[in-house]
Amino acid sequence: EDGDAEAVGVASPAVDNTLPDAGHVRRLRAVEALKRYEGSVFPRYFGMLHRNVLPTLMAMPPDVMVHFLWTRVFDIVDSAVRCEWDDAFAAGMARTSAQHREVVASRNAKLARSQSAASPVASTSPAASPIVVQQHPMPNGAAAANDDDDDDDVNASHVPEKRRLQVQEDVLDVVAPVLANAMRFLLTEDTIVKAFGVVERIAALCGDEARTDVLLPVTISIVQSSKAAITPVVRAAALRALAAICSSIRKLPPSESFLFEDYILPAVVAASKVPAGKSMMIAHALADTVPVVLGAALHMLELRQGFGHRSRLDYDAQRDYVVNRCWDLLKPLMTNHTSSSSVIITVLRHTRALLPCLGIELVSDGFVSMLTQLLGSTVVEVKRAMYSAILEVALFLRHGIANASSMITL
Repeated sequence: EDGDAEAVGVASPAVDNTLPDAGHVRRLRAVEALKRYEGSVFPRYFGMLHRNVLPTLMAMPPDVMVHFLWTRVFDIVDSAVRCEWDDAFAAGMARTSAQHREVVASRNAKLARSQSAASPVASTSPAASPIVVQQHPMPNGAAAANDDDDDDDVNASHVPEKRRLQVQEDVLDVVAPVLANAMRFLLTEDTIVKAFGVVERIAALCGDEARTDVLLPVTISIVQSSKAAITPVVRAAALRALAAICSSIRKLPPSESFLFEDYILPAVVAASKVPAGKSMMIAHALADTVPVVLGAALHMLELRQGFGHRSRLDYDAQRDYVVNRCWDLLKPLMTNHTSSSSVIITVLRHTRALLPCLGIELVSDGFVSMLTQLLGSTVVEVKRAMYSAILEVALFLRHGIANASSMITL
């Protein structure tokens, strides 16, 4: 009967699935697995996140959660780092103490043997009584010197930093989905701006999957949204968060190799075309964002050549497409008579990073002519930024032409 009940999927409530005679072992839930293997399979800060951090965050209203993360997100990271370091320090102290006890026992044994080999007269002398070496704590330097495996020594200077960065990435990978989910229900402009401020802070510190799969979609949805409720302040904050995400992406899987051309660049173009995109606040954000997106897109284009799959276009055509789309966004910011001097200065501040991306031809034909239009400016700050940009252009063209000439000679 039990077999028939099991065949139709009906389990008897009296059967304990954890017993060996039940025929199978019940699969542990995530909470049970974490509790059972915490400290061995899972780091102890996982338990701290599950018991203390996540329940507290999930119990907060979205706006309150964003304000909390705005001020305390790195306190959460520090708590996890301390939790992990306490475990590592305790393990290291236990190992050091065991090594010290072995050294002390060896010394005492040698002293006892030397005393037993001495004369009977000498052995009765108080000065010849066996000497017991006291077990004083070893200094950190001595512990490191006695440890043959530098990688396992918790006192080595490089281990804590490596561990801290890993713990920091793990914690922010857990916090990022909670933040992204809360951002969908925010009500006030100030809270949304603070949420993107948190995204901007953690973008460079979390993992690539959290950046591209969690933070990027919620940011793109605001950047390209045409809803009237999306104010210029919010869209500008989203654009700056997008720049922080793009500049932090280190690698992409082959399936997402066209992320910039198909997803990010069209969103930035859409942000420049919505009615709110005509404001100076959006212009400032675009001036800061477009050069960063251009550099990241070209970097991913270079990496994509090593993926070994056929591209939809050849490399030169793909590069021209990316550069021209970004140049079409930057040129109006420099030549439009309604652009403020601060927007022009913001673009010129990125000159050194822009020139290699634009290439010799576009710099000679487009960027230089754009700079000549600024010669008549009466704003001192604009002229100072323009002269600095001219110097960068001269150095770039000098090295670029020299490299091109050497390639032609070869």
